[in-house]
Amino acid sequence: MSKSLSIIGRGISALALSVSGLAIFAGAASASATVGAPTSVAISGTSAGAVTVSWVNPASTSSAITSYQITTGSTPTVLATSTTLGAAGAANSYTWTPTTAIAGAIHVVAVGADGTSTADAGSVTAAVLAAPTIGTAT
Repeated sequence: MSKSLSIIGRGISALALSVSGLAIFAGAASASATVGAPTSVAISGTSAGAVTVSWVNPASTSSAITSYQITTGSTPTVLATSTTLGAAGAANSYTWTPTTAIAGAIHVVAVGADGTSTADAGSVTAAVLAAPTIGTAT
């Protein structure tokens, strides 16, 4: 005959004990941390060549940010990743030269140990041309 006892106290800790199975588990439940979203996204340099996307870092977040991703599309495609973090609430930016044309909304998301933020509240829409490729003269 097996008897089990489970006690959960206000989401703070959990204890499970199985008398016949000799299994014991005790541990603290963790609160779900969230990654704050960047705001005030802007883009410059939308012709062929370098593109700069700027944003304001989240003012506060309960999860440490490890990078920012610049994305586009409804199933986000990552265009670039910045590991320049900056201070909470500070202006931030990333410059790169796209290798393919970009059309549509550009978002910035914060990436942390506990996941990825929602897309910024104010994305920008831009048509960005890819840097030209110079071929061989014929």
